[in-house]
Amino acid sequence: MDSADVLQLKTQIAELKTSVAIISNNVESLTEFFTMLKKTTEKIYEIHTDMAVQDTIMVNYDKRITSLETLLQTHHDEEQEFRRNLNERLDSMKKTTDEQREKSHTELVNALTKLTNASSGQEDRIVKLENWRWYVIGIVTVIGFISTKIPLDKVFS
Repeated sequence: MDSADVLQLKTQIAELKTSVAIISNNVESLTEFFTMLKKTTEKIYEIHTDMAVQDTIMVNYDKRITSLETLLQTHHDEEQEFRRNLNERLDSMKKTTDEQREKSHTELVNALTKLTNASSGQEDRIVKLENWRWYVIGIVTVIGFISTKIPLDKVFS
């Protein structure tokens, strides 16, 4: 082998050493990359697990909220029905009370009318009795006056 071949071999060996160093460097970089990729994947898995737990919690809360909304709507409907029934009962009681009050008022007015008519009839009787009394007093007065003017012994003889 001559020196040109040796030099060429040395050049090739140097190039190979450079290539091996570059490859070694690349392998180290790839090792670091895959180590970081493994750590990142583990972190992503942890985050995914945490998100799955959070999603389960959110689903449970959503179910609870839906249940509470349904319960609230049910109570609201029951309250509306109760209020409607209460208003109907109050209106019925008011109507009954108004009817009873009107009936009592009518009965009182009729009773007062009867009393007024009865007292009016009694007033007429009292007026007639008073007039009759005055007639009697007048007749007695006239008889007394006449009896004083006429002597009694001439009337009975």
